[in-house]
Amino acid sequence: MWIGILIVIITLFFDQGSKLLIEQNLIIREQINIIPDFLYFTKEYNTGAAWSIFDDSTIVLACISGIATLFIVYFFVKADFKKKKLYSVAISLILSGCYGNFIDRVICISGNKVRIGVLDFIGVYIFDYRFPIFNIADSCLTIGFILLFIDILFLEDKRKKIEAKVSNNELHN
Repeated sequence: MWIGILIVIITLFFDQGSKLLIEQNLIIREQINIIPDFLYFTKEYNTGAAWSIFDDSTIVLACISGIATLFIVYFFVKADFKKKKLYSVAISLILSGCYGNFIDRVICISGNKVRIGVLDFIGVYIFDYRFPIFNIADSCLTIGFILLFIDILFLEDKRKKIEAKVSNNELHN
C-alpha cells in the first residue's frame, strides 16, 4: 500500500505543482512551444468534464468527483501490490487523477477567483490535429484506466487460475 500512497503523492505533487507554475507564469491562451508542431503549454480553464462537456457544471462535477474519489479509495485500500501489481498501480493513478481535478474544482467553487475551473495546459498536435488540452491529472486517469483494462483483460484470469491451483493443492495436502 505504501507504493500506492507514494504514487498518489508524487503524481498529485506534479499535477498541482505544474498547475501552479502555469497559473503564475502564463496568461490565458498564451502558448509556449515545447516541441514545435507537436507539444506546447498553454493556460485554459475547463468548467466542464472531459473535452468541456457539461460546461459550467463545476459544482455538480465537484460532487461527482468527490464521490468517485471516495469510491476509488475503497479499491485503493483493497489493492494488493504483491499479488496485483499492475492493478494496484492503475488504481493509484486513477485515484490521483480523480483527486487532482477534484482539488481544482473545490478551489474554483470556494470562491477563489484565480482558478476558475480545472486548469488544463498540455497541448498536443497529432498529425495536424489539435488534441484537446489536458493536464497531469487527466494523464494519470487515462494511463490508469488503460493499465486497469490491460490487467482485467490479460492478467485477471491468470491470477484466478493460480489461486485455484493453490487452493486445490492446499485441499490435497
